[in-house]
Amino acid sequence: MAESVSFDRAASYYDQTRGFPSGVETDVAQVFMQAAAYGAAPVQTARVLEIGVGTGRIALPLAPHVGSYTGIDLSTAMMAVLRARQTVPITLIQGDATRLPFAAGAFDLVVAVHVFHLIGDPGSALRELARVLRPGGVLLHGWNMDGDDETLRDVWNRAVGVNDPRTRHLRNDIIPQHGWTPVSEPLTFKYPVERTPQLFIDTMRARVWSACWSMSDEQLAAGERAVLAHIAARGIDITQSIVTDAGFVVQGFAPPLNA
Repeated sequence: MAESVSFDRAASYYDQTRGFPSGVETDVAQVFMQAAAYGAAPVQTARVLEIGVGTGRIALPLAPHVGSYTGIDLSTAMMAVLRARQTVPITLIQGDATRLPFAAGAFDLVVAVHVFHLIGDPGSALRELARVLRPGGVLLHGWNMDGDDETLRDVWNRAVGVNDPRTRHLRNDIIPQHGWTPVSEPLTFKYPVERTPQLFIDTMRARVWSACWSMSDEQLAAGERAVLAHIAARGIDITQSIVTDAGFVVQGFAPPLNA
């Protein structure tokens, strides 16, 4: 079984890569609340578990609106960042989503954001989530709509030999493949982001994204050359900010009937 990926190495900069613009986190919490309404328990009293809670990007704005909030993560360094910012009660546990230390039916809602691609055995994790959800409980799966220039990302992907890390990253397919049923349409909150092509290159060069951690220096260099050639051929100013539409999406899923 493949090992799950810990984000200890990313703790110091994770919020700069996945954080929301000021004020957006409140709107994202409301999207979770809308999706949570498809569950059996009243949202305001719901017992919530978040796997891969990390630095609290989702937990901190969402926890004040539910009954109780528990977060589990492999990375103690990521959770230390959360604790330093914590202003609401959140129970934090170091552990693995494939072996949850909770009783059956302990939670009304489970939150999972940008985590299934990091779990060595996502099927085991989904079986565990089904076990700890009470009857009528719902998995709230969230993901970002990337605001980066997707053309640059596509150029990069081809050069480094990766088919589509965005699809692998989101792993939207993995949930229904294991028998979970959508209980809502994807609910989206959109917002603008402003970035430069130079920032995209710097981010890849620094191996910020987890997809780059296992790449060779040769792969990274090939990706950078391809992106720079693409930019030069089109006369793009590498330092000019580009405003693109980004967003955050949440979809609710019910566990398999035989779980």
